[in-house]
Parts: sequence; C-alpha cells; structure tokens
Amino acid sequence: MNRTAPSTLIAALALLVLLGVALAAGCASTPSGSAATTTPTPAGTTAATTAAAAVTTAGTSGSGSTAVAVVSADRLAPFIPKTAGAWKLDGEAQKITTSDGEGQNFVMATGEYVKDSDDKASANVMILDSAVAKTPYKEQWGSFRSVETNDGWYRSVTVKGQPGWRSYAKSSNDYAEWVLAGDRYIVVATVQDGSEADLDALVNAIDFAGLAAVK
Repeated sequence: MNRTAPSTLIAALALLVLLGVALAAGCASTPSGSAATTTPTPAGTTAATTAAAAVTTAGTSGSGSTAVAVVSADRLAPFIPKTAGAWKLDGEAQKITTSDGEGQNFVMATGEYVKDSDDKASANVMILDSAVAKTPYKEQWGSFRSVETNDGWYRSVTVKGQPGWRSYAKSSNDYAEWVLAGDRYIVVATVQDGSEADLDALVNAIDFAGLAAVK
C-alpha cells in the first residue's frame, strides 16, 4: 500500500475537523422527529461523566498562562500501536513537526492501518502535542457537544479514564474518536468503511496512561 505524504495526512486530518464542524452544525436543523440524547455509551467505552462532557479547549496543553514546550515526535511515535485486533500498522509511524501561523511548533505522530481480510477498510491514529500552538484540533475539541441526527452523531465518552468524543458519519460510513490524554495530548482514531468494533480495537490498543505520563 502506498504511503501517504505528511502534507497529505495533515490535509486529511484537517478535513476530518471540517466534517466534524458540519455534523455539529447540522444539529441546529435536526428534524423534530430526531430525538437528541445526552451521553449515550458507545461500544468499548465507559459512560461519560458530566465533567468529561464539559471539557473544553481550556483543558488542552498550552491554553493556560504558562508556556509549554512540545515534546519530541520521537516520544509520541511509540504510542502508535503496531497491531490492534485485526488491524496492522502499514509501515512505520510517521513523525511530523510543523508550526502554526505565529511560528509556534506542534508535533504529530501518525499511523495508517490496514486489515488483511478487508482491503477496503482503512484506519488512522494521530497523536498531537500542540503545546502553545493554535491548531484546528484544539479549537474543535472545545466545540464538541452531544448530537444525534439522521446523518450521524457525536457522543461524549470516557476512555480509560480520559475524556473523549466519538462520532459517526452515516454518508461516508466513517467512525472517529477523539481523546484528551493527560489534559494535554489529543489522540484521534478514525476508521473508514469499517465498523464501530474496528474503532474499538484501535482505541483499546492505545496506552493512554503511558501517553498521559509523557512530560
């Protein structure tokens, strides 16, 4: 399978952010027949608490008054699982260092996944340390809220003690989970043309406690 260039990965992940905005905005026009729920419990996760649901951008690294330097991408890459259920990492984890419009660095480690039994399904895991940089992922985190529509949903979850959000887009059959590890690292796992169980396998393979301890 061909490897994706880092710039393409960033563009694809940015598209995920935009899709999330569109789905969240769709709740304003949800038909009256689509009942909204508060915090349903997706498979493989624990019911989210009110505190987890209330986490906003203020909880991400660098959003306070103290400047925080990003860690090396080399320290994030080991937390990209090599295997996760039927998923296998396609090649090595990619390490990306870039900067925002103000020159503040942020780093990512990403991994692409394939399944031998299904050449159509694909998946990706991204771990981001943005420190003081302004990134769309940090901004998007603060905008999440529980939404149920005919086109998909966002649900607040708790994953291994860390606050998170799980989403599903019906039109593209995509699942995604965002987790804030250690009140600092944003982890995004996505599955295209797969199942929610496929997403569970990815998320369950990530060492969130170990990642949260990285300083």
